[in-house]
Amino acid sequence: MLKLAWRNTLRYARHSLAALGAIAFGTAALMLSSGFIQWMLISLREHVIHSQLGHIQVAKQGFRAMGAANPFAYLLSSVDPTLAALAHAPGVRVASPRLAFNGLASSGDTTLSFIGEGLDTALEEALNSGLTIRSSEPLSASDTRGVLVGSGLAEALRVAPGDRLVLLVNTGSRGVNAVEATVRGTFSSVAKAYDDAAIKMPIGLARQLLKVQGFHTMVLLLDHTDDTDAVAASLSPRTQTAGLELASWSDLADFYNKTCLLFRSSSAFCVRSSDSLSCCRFPVR
Repeated sequence: MLKLAWRNTLRYARHSLAALGAIAFGTAALMLSSGFIQWMLISLREHVIHSQLGHIQVAKQGFRAMGAANPFAYLLSSVDPTLAALAHAPGVRVASPRLAFNGLASSGDTTLSFIGEGLDTALEEALNSGLTIRSSEPLSASDTRGVLVGSGLAEALRVAPGDRLVLLVNTGSRGVNAVEATVRGTFSSVAKAYDDAAIKMPIGLARQLLKVQGFHTMVLLLDHTDDTDAVAASLSPRTQTAGLELASWSDLADFYNKTCLLFRSSSAFCVRSSDSLSCCRFPVR
């Protein structure tokens, strides 16, 4: 049988070469497409991590499930020894506190709801490296009224760097407080929904606005994304004992996970990511 097949291949040399060429071209196309999708997903992953989530977020137990209903019940203290130790844990490059809240932003006759985030401006420089920031001057801890506004929200409010915003929020004492802030710049990330609602500010201004101390989450930036599972596993016993919960970027990155599922449902070939945490494990069909 093999002898007959070989003789037939030689007899129809042109047809055989055409078939081999088609196979080689198809294989190369699949390999290039697989590599492109892998590169795109890794790039998207890193932008999500370095513009919003960090690698690991630490919060008080129950914050992710119930924090939206009663955020002031889940404040962490900056003097907590467990949290202070996280910054020096193996594999951790940056540990930055964040204070989350929401309120209303007004400019002229326009008033829109926003998602606010108080940041340690010095530590967040590395964590926000994935953001595209158009700014007249950077935020700083000494800037008592400066804010960065998401590009979509800035467009809806019709504000630009140098303009004023009035921010209105509910305080920790169940009252209402407002401040007049100055737009220092606008930013954009990979998630348009986030850019359409977010305002970033120094954590000191956020605490003054909410009339609270402390913060909601400690965001950890690691040396390598592939170390996320290992670092989370090493920190978990310590944080659980202290009444804290851990969430990795893959648990929080809804946009990234849905993008992975989209490619998984539409790809007819196997794409293997080097990231052991990736949800993108495309089976061969």
